[in-house]
Amino acid sequence: MAAGDPLVKRYRAPAHAFARRYTAADVALLVEVDRAMGTLSGPATACVLRRQRDLFKDARFERLGSLSVGQCTTCATAPATGGSAWC
Repeated sequence: MAAGDPLVKRYRAPAHAFARRYTAADVALLVEVDRAMGTLSGPATACVLRRQRDLFKDARFERLGSLSVGQCTTCATAPATGGSAWC
């Protein structure tokens, strides 16, 4: 970069970071849990997912069990969820 050049942000967030880490089946399961539980808050949803993985040993929740509260908000905007509000 030469002196006097303006500073430019040269990086950007991945377009579909959630889609790369989680499968379509994970997203569908997330929607199913959301509907079954009546759209809980983000922390409560994350707790339900961890409990399914750790306490009930449900293999379907292997990846979703580590979903953070912040990711619950992110996945609410994913097209596959149909606009389901997570948090």
